[in-house]
Amino acid sequence: MVHERIGRKFGGYTPSELLQIEVAFLQGCGYQLPLHHTHTKPDHTTDKDILFDGLCEAVQVLCALDGFSNIMDTTILFDYQRETQITEV
Repeated sequence: MVHERIGRKFGGYTPSELLQIEVAFLQGCGYQLPLHHTHTKPDHTTDKDILFDGLCEAVQVLCALDGFSNIMDTTILFDYQRETQITEV
């Protein structure tokens, strides 16, 4: 709170913003917050798919903090009009 009140930033983000990013990553990985030994957590904490899900959630929060649209959103890649029709012979 002291660093936040004096306006200090770390890597361009306030301490509360860094906590938002970390919460998004942990929840994206499947952790139940607050961290406690009785709360749920992923079975395989180093699984690449689980870590990628956490990364996607963290990037979404980073984009929101910086005012960008979500760069991890791949729906734009699949939203296209097919210019030529394929005809069967």
